[in-house]
Amino acid sequence: MRKIRVAVVATIVTVGVVLSGSPASAAPRDPEPSPRVDAPATTELTSGDVGTEALAPGCYGQTDRPHLSTHVPGSVNVVGRTVCSGTVVYIEIRLYRSRWYGWQQRGFGSGSQPNFVERNASESAADCSGTHDYLGSSYHEASDGRYAYTSNRANGLTC
Repeated sequence: MRKIRVAVVATIVTVGVVLSGSPASAAPRDPEPSPRVDAPATTELTSGDVGTEALAPGCYGQTDRPHLSTHVPGSVNVVGRTVCSGTVVYIEIRLYRSRWYGWQQRGFGSGSQPNFVERNASESAADCSGTHDYLGSSYHEASDGRYAYTSNRANGLTC
């Protein structure tokens, strides 16, 4: 059975396709350029279809805006977090770079721990050259089955 889940966050739309209950791993489609977003993309974790059953306050997934790293000069980094007190939380975060043929995955990070987890994905300084648009995309999950997708984009980053 194929399910399509859509999460709308501020002015960003993230679409995830789930087959047999596992998160989508394919690169996201981006039919139209997104407006510049400086604030992190945040959404509440939900149970069932996205947006139908909001959690208690304080449970959320968040993807920051991709940026030039201050710790590793010449690289691009994106950070995501999942927060939900009283549960074990999980995150998968991916960094994509816009290419003429579509989005190319450049970095990945994942992890889980109780209450709060934060991970990053980055493109190494050795691989980063020129000016590109970048997209950070995260899958968030709580151990009780609630989940969400968030994303954030930065246009015109120059390594």
